[in-house]
Amino acid sequence: MGSESRAFEPTISYDMPVAENTNVYVGGGYTFVENSGTETPLGDRNSPVVAAGVESAVGNLVVYSKARMRLNRGDSTASPVKVQMGAGYRF
Repeated sequence: MGSESRAFEPTISYDMPVAENTNVYVGGGYTFVENSGTETPLGDRNSPVVAAGVESAVGNLVVYSKARMRLNRGDSTASPVKVQMGAGYRF
């Protein structure tokens, strides 16, 4: 595989409604990195992860924002905190 590596991050979250069609959530999981020490977008080694976010629906459009933090930074030069935003369509 050379210098490429894959990562997998299963998580569990708990949603708490704060308004109609709006939730905040907290969760945790674990990042599994295929080749330890090789950088991936999720870090360079296996690590527990905590996350928090908010999601809201307007009609069939869902928008969300999430922040996650790796707890085992290791030698990675990447930030242990990642922020993600997105939108989706409910069918």
